[in-house]
Amino acid sequence: MDKWRRELDRLRAGAWGTSFKLVDGTRCQLPPEPSFGAQKYAHTMACVAADMERYMRPEPPAYYKALCRAKDRRAAIRLFFPEWDPETSETNPVFPYNLWTLLEEGRLEDLAFAPSGWDEDDDEYFECTPIPYAEAG
Repeated sequence: MDKWRRELDRLRAGAWGTSFKLVDGTRCQLPPEPSFGAQKYAHTMACVAADMERYMRPEPPAYYKALCRAKDRRAAIRLFFPEWDPETSETNPVFPYNLWTLLEEGRLEDLAFAPSGWDEDDDEYFECTPIPYAEAG
């Protein structure tokens, strides 16, 4: 029976993407590639645009919120960024949220894509600090 269950899990993972376990015992199912990569990229670009145009960032996708509730956050983050290692990586990958905060505290902390500062060519100050998404209620 276990052999068939493992085979079924393997087939599901191939058809529906991978998943990770949440602290409540349920699983967060990720979309299959290439749509998963496209969704992550679209959200990241929407956050970049919001930061540059100075408006509120879009709501994080459900699977980013689920990362906060992952039973093993390190393993779940690895599904998104297999090359990132919290002990050896010096920078965050291109991602709208601080991965160290996500790993250690289980929350999405907005991360600026560019520093705010003085534009010497235009002789004016520019602001790139994220305006976080605010949940209603």
